[in-house]
Amino acid sequence: MHPRRTLLGLVLTGLLGCAPVAQDVVVGARPAEPAQSAPKTIVVGVLAGTPTFAPWDSSNPSSGGPALTELHVSGLVTNDPVGGLDRRLARSIPTLESGRIVLLPDGRMRMVWPLRNDVKWHGGTPFTSDDLLFSWEVLSNEATPSTSGRKWGQLIDSVTADDPQTLSVTWKTTYYAAADFSERVLWPLPRHLLGETLRRDPEAFRNSPYWTTDYVHLGPFRLSHFGIDSLTFDRFDDYFLGRPKVDRIAVRVGRGWERHRGVHERRRHRRRG
Repeated sequence: MHPRRTLLGLVLTGLLGCAPVAQDVVVGARPAEPAQSAPKTIVVGVLAGTPTFAPWDSSNPSSGGPALTELHVSGLVTNDPVGGLDRRLARSIPTLESGRIVLLPDGRMRMVWPLRNDVKWHGGTPFTSDDLLFSWEVLSNEATPSTSGRKWGQLIDSVTADDPQTLSVTWKTTYYAAADFSERVLWPLPRHLLGETLRRDPEAFRNSPYWTTDYVHLGPFRLSHFGIDSLTFDRFDDYFLGRPKVDRIAVRVGRGWERHRGVHERRRHRRRG
Protein backbone atom coordinates (compact mmCIF):
# COMPACT_ATOMS: atom_id res chain seq x y z
CA MET A 1 0.00 0.00 0.00
CA HIS A 2 1.23 3.50 -0.81
CA PRO A 3 2.64 5.06 2.39
CA ARG A 4 0.64 8.24 1.93
CA ARG A 5 -2.60 6.25 1.74
CA THR A 6 -1.60 4.36 4.87
CA LEU A 7 -0.99 7.67 6.56
CA LEU A 8 -4.26 9.11 5.27
CA GLY A 9 -6.22 6.33 6.96
CA LEU A 10 -4.40 6.95 10.21
CA VAL A 11 -4.92 10.71 10.10
CA LEU A 12 -8.60 10.34 9.21
CA THR A 13 -9.01 8.03 12.19
CA GLY A 14 -7.39 10.65 14.37
CA LEU A 15 -9.43 13.53 13.01
CA LEU A 16 -12.81 11.77 13.09
CA GLY A 17 -12.39 10.15 16.51
CA CYS A 18 -15.33 8.62 18.33
CA ALA A 19 -18.76 10.11 19.03
CA PRO A 20 -19.54 10.70 22.73
CA VAL A 21 -21.87 8.22 24.44
CA ALA A 22 -25.16 9.71 25.62
CA GLN A 23 -25.72 9.65 29.42
CA ASP A 24 -29.02 8.84 31.14
CA VAL A 25 -30.57 11.73 33.09
CA VAL A 26 -32.69 11.17 36.23
CA VAL A 27 -35.23 13.97 36.84
CA GLY A 28 -34.71 15.64 40.20
CA ALA A 29 -31.40 13.94 40.85
CA ARG A 30 -28.19 15.84 41.38
CA PRO A 31 -26.11 15.71 38.18
CA ALA A 32 -23.17 13.37 38.44
CA GLU A 33 -19.68 14.75 38.10
CA PRO A 34 -18.40 14.07 34.59
CA ALA A 35 -15.93 11.20 34.55
CA GLN A 36 -12.42 11.88 33.37
CA SER A 37 -12.05 9.84 30.21
CA ALA A 38 -8.75 8.23 29.35
CA PRO A 39 -6.80 9.92 26.53
CA LYS A 40 -7.61 8.52 23.11
CA THR A 41 -4.35 7.01 21.93
CA ILE A 42 -3.28 5.24 18.76
CA VAL A 43 -0.19 3.04 19.01
CA VAL A 44 1.84 2.57 15.83
CA GLY A 45 4.77 0.23 15.27
CA VAL A 46 7.58 0.92 12.80
CA LEU A 47 10.62 -1.20 11.97
CA ALA A 48 13.15 1.57 12.51
CA GLY A 49 13.15 5.22 13.39
CA THR A 50 14.90 8.13 11.75
CA PRO A 51 17.85 9.53 13.73
CA THR A 52 16.47 13.08 13.60
CA PHE A 53 13.53 15.08 12.27
CA ALA A 54 15.79 16.81 9.76
CA PRO A 55 14.52 16.58 6.16
CA TRP A 56 17.75 14.87 5.06
CA ASP A 57 17.12 12.01 7.55
CA SER A 58 13.45 11.45 6.70
CA SER A 59 13.49 10.00 3.18
CA ASN A 60 14.22 6.28 3.67
CA PRO A 61 10.84 4.49 3.28
CA SER A 62 12.05 1.02 4.32
CA SER A 63 11.51 1.62 8.05
CA GLY A 64 7.90 2.77 7.80
CA GLY A 65 8.71 6.00 9.61
CA PRO A 66 8.25 8.38 6.63
CA ALA A 67 4.65 7.15 6.30
CA LEU A 68 3.99 8.98 9.58
CA THR A 69 5.57 12.26 8.48
CA GLU A 70 2.31 14.14 8.02
CA LEU A 71 1.34 13.49 11.62
CA HIS A 72 3.73 16.29 12.55
CA VAL A 73 4.69 17.99 9.25
CA SER A 74 2.63 20.11 6.88
CA GLY A 75 3.82 21.09 3.42
CA LEU A 76 2.26 23.38 0.85
CA VAL A 77 0.25 20.48 -0.59
CA THR A 78 -0.33 16.78 -0.02
CA ASN A 79 -1.63 13.87 -2.11
CA ASP A 80 -5.33 13.13 -1.92
CA PRO A 81 -6.67 9.52 -1.86
CA VAL A 82 -7.07 9.34 -5.65
CA GLY A 83 -3.62 10.67 -6.55
CA GLY A 84 -4.42 14.36 -6.97
CA LEU A 85 -3.24 17.29 -4.88
CA ASP A 86 -4.88 18.80 -1.84
CA ARG A 87 -4.03 22.08 -0.13
CA ARG A 88 -2.31 22.31 3.23
CA LEU A 89 -0.25 25.46 3.90
CA ALA A 90 -1.26 26.80 0.49
CA ARG A 91 -4.54 28.70 0.31
CA SER A 92 -4.88 27.61 -3.31
CA ILE A 93 -2.83 25.66 -5.87
CA PRO A 94 -1.43 27.82 -8.71
CA THR A 95 -2.91 27.31 -12.19
CA LEU A 96 -2.57 28.97 -15.57
CA GLU A 97 -6.25 29.90 -15.40
CA SER A 98 -5.82 31.76 -12.09
CA GLY A 99 -2.79 33.65 -13.43
CA ARG A 100 -0.58 32.24 -10.67
CA ILE A 101 1.47 30.25 -13.19
CA VAL A 102 3.26 32.53 -15.62
CA LEU A 103 5.38 31.36 -18.56
CA LEU A 104 8.22 33.85 -18.92
CA PRO A 105 9.65 34.93 -22.32
CA ASP A 106 13.02 33.30 -21.60
CA GLY A 107 11.42 29.86 -21.04
CA ARG A 108 11.31 29.98 -17.25
CA MET A 109 8.09 29.46 -15.29
CA ARG A 110 6.95 31.37 -12.22
CA MET A 111 4.47 29.95 -9.71
CA VAL A 112 2.88 32.19 -7.08
CA TRP A 113 1.69 30.41 -3.94
CA PRO A 114 -0.85 32.17 -1.69
CA LEU A 115 -0.49 30.91 1.88
CA ARG A 116 -2.96 30.47 4.72
CA ASN A 117 -2.81 33.16 7.40
CA ASP A 118 -3.97 30.97 10.31
CA VAL A 119 -1.04 28.54 10.58
CA LYS A 120 1.10 28.34 13.73
CA TRP A 121 4.24 26.49 14.67
CA HIS A 122 3.72 24.11 17.59
CA GLY A 123 5.36 26.69 19.84
CA GLY A 124 2.67 29.23 18.90
CA THR A 125 4.65 31.49 16.54
CA PRO A 126 2.78 32.34 13.30
CA PHE A 127 4.04 30.67 10.13
CA THR A 128 4.89 32.98 7.19
CA SER A 129 6.43 32.81 3.73
CA ASP A 130 9.75 33.84 5.27
CA ASP A 131 9.93 30.41 6.91
CA LEU A 132 9.69 28.78 3.47
CA LEU A 133 12.31 31.15 2.11
CA PHE A 134 14.58 30.12 5.00
CA SER A 135 13.81 26.47 4.25
CA TRP A 136 15.04 26.93 0.71
CA GLU A 137 18.17 28.67 1.98
CA VAL A 138 18.87 25.67 4.23
CA LEU A 139 18.20 22.98 1.63
CA SER A 140 20.35 24.68 -1.00
CA ASN A 141 23.17 25.54 1.45
CA GLU A 142 26.40 23.64 0.86
CA ALA A 143 27.00 23.61 4.63
CA THR A 144 23.97 21.38 5.25
CA PRO A 145 23.84 17.65 4.44
CA SER A 146 20.78 18.01 2.22
CA THR A 147 20.92 16.31 -1.16
CA SER A 148 17.29 16.98 -2.09
CA GLY A 149 17.83 20.74 -2.04
CA ARG A 150 20.69 20.50 -4.48
CA LYS A 151 18.64 18.14 -6.64
CA TRP A 152 15.77 20.62 -6.83
CA GLY A 153 18.29 23.40 -7.27
CA GLN A 154 18.95 22.01 -10.72
CA LEU A 155 15.32 22.80 -11.61
CA ILE A 156 14.47 25.81 -9.43
CA ASP A 157 15.98 29.19 -10.28
CA SER A 158 14.83 31.20 -7.26
CA VAL A 159 12.45 31.33 -4.30
CA THR A 160 11.19 34.66 -2.96
CA ALA A 161 8.85 35.79 -0.19
CA ASP A 162 6.71 38.51 -1.81
CA ASP A 163 4.82 39.25 1.42
CA PRO A 164 4.10 37.27 4.62
CA GLN A 165 1.41 35.19 2.87
CA THR A 166 2.85 34.88 -0.66
CA LEU A 167 5.72 32.73 -1.94
CA SER A 168 7.01 32.86 -5.53
CA VAL A 169 8.98 29.99 -7.07
CA THR A 170 10.68 30.49 -10.43
CA TRP A 171 11.59 27.30 -12.28
CA LYS A 172 14.41 27.23 -14.81
CA THR A 173 12.02 25.72 -17.34
CA THR A 174 8.53 24.29 -17.44
CA TYR A 175 8.14 21.24 -15.23
CA TYR A 176 5.14 18.90 -15.31
CA ALA A 177 5.09 18.23 -11.53
CA ALA A 178 5.83 21.76 -10.33
CA ALA A 179 2.53 21.99 -8.43
CA ASP A 180 3.47 18.97 -6.29
CA PHE A 181 5.37 21.25 -3.93
CA SER A 182 4.96 19.08 -0.85
CA GLU A 183 7.32 18.69 2.11
CA ARG A 184 9.33 16.24 -0.03
CA VAL A 185 10.43 19.24 -2.13
CA LEU A 186 10.38 22.04 0.44
CA TRP A 187 10.33 20.94 4.09
CA PRO A 188 9.22 23.99 6.13
CA LEU A 189 11.69 25.16 8.78
CA PRO A 190 11.22 27.88 11.46
CA ARG A 191 13.56 30.81 10.87
CA HIS A 192 12.89 32.19 14.36
CA LEU A 193 14.37 29.05 15.92
CA LEU A 194 17.15 28.15 13.48
CA GLY A 195 18.08 31.22 11.44
CA GLU A 196 20.59 32.79 13.79
CA THR A 197 22.25 29.44 14.55
CA LEU A 198 22.78 28.69 10.85
CA ARG A 199 24.24 32.14 10.26
CA ARG A 200 26.59 31.95 13.25
CA ASP A 201 27.67 28.28 13.28
CA PRO A 202 26.59 25.74 10.60
CA GLU A 203 27.95 22.85 12.67
CA ALA A 204 25.87 23.89 15.68
CA PHE A 205 22.92 24.17 13.31
CA ARG A 206 23.37 20.57 12.16
CA ASN A 207 23.67 19.37 15.78
CA SER A 208 20.85 21.52 17.16
CA PRO A 209 18.44 19.87 19.64
CA TYR A 210 15.70 21.20 17.38
CA TRP A 211 16.13 18.08 15.20
CA THR A 212 15.39 15.78 18.15
CA THR A 213 14.06 16.75 21.57
CA ASP A 214 13.17 20.39 20.75
CA TYR A 215 11.42 19.64 17.46
CA VAL A 216 8.32 21.62 16.46
CA HIS A 217 6.45 21.78 13.18
CA LEU A 218 3.05 22.58 11.66
CA GLY A 219 1.15 19.27 11.63
CA PRO A 220 -1.84 18.05 13.68
CA PHE A 221 0.35 16.43 16.35
CA ARG A 222 3.34 17.88 18.23
CA LEU A 223 6.29 15.95 19.62
CA SER A 224 6.08 15.43 23.39
CA HIS A 225 8.65 12.63 23.84
CA PHE A 226 11.73 11.67 21.81
CA GLY A 227 13.41 8.35 22.62
CA ILE A 228 15.56 5.76 20.92
CA ASP A 229 12.75 3.22 20.67
CA SER A 230 9.66 5.33 21.24
CA LEU A 231 8.15 8.64 20.17
CA THR A 232 5.03 10.33 21.47
CA PHE A 233 3.00 12.98 19.66
CA ASP A 234 0.20 14.87 21.43
CA ARG A 235 -2.58 16.63 19.57
CA PHE A 236 -1.97 20.25 18.62
CA ASP A 237 -5.07 22.17 19.62
CA ASP A 238 -4.27 25.13 17.31
CA TYR A 239 -3.85 23.02 14.17
CA PHE A 240 -5.18 25.08 11.26
CA LEU A 241 -7.51 22.33 9.96
CA GLY A 242 -9.09 21.82 13.38
CA ARG A 243 -8.22 20.15 16.66
CA PRO A 244 -7.59 16.40 16.25
CA LYS A 245 -10.11 14.12 18.00
CA VAL A 246 -7.37 11.67 19.02
CA ASP A 247 -5.26 12.88 21.93
CA ARG A 248 -2.02 11.00 21.35
CA ILE A 249 -0.04 8.99 18.81
CA ALA A 250 2.49 6.62 20.41
CA VAL A 251 5.13 5.31 18.01
CA ARG A 252 7.06 2.19 19.01
CA VAL A 253 10.28 1.60 17.11
CA GLY A 254 11.77 -1.88 16.56
CA ARG A 255 12.25 -3.54 19.96
CA GLY A 256 10.13 -0.85 21.55
CA TRP A 257 7.18 -2.14 19.52
CA GLU A 258 7.96 -5.73 20.50
CA ARG A 259 8.00 -4.78 24.21
CA HIS A 260 4.73 -2.87 23.85
CA ARG A 261 3.09 -5.84 22.14
CA GLY A 262 4.35 -8.18 24.89
CA VAL A 263 2.89 -5.97 27.64
CA HIS A 264 -0.42 -5.81 25.77
CA GLU A 265 -0.53 -9.61 25.42
CA ARG A 266 0.19 -10.11 29.13
CA ARG A 267 -2.58 -7.70 30.10
CA ARG A 268 -5.03 -9.47 27.81
CA HIS A 269 -4.17 -12.85 29.32
CA ARG A 270 -4.65 -11.47 32.84
CA ARG A 271 -8.08 -10.13 31.90
CA ARG A 272 -9.04 -13.51 30.49
CA GLY A 273 -7.79 -15.27 33.63
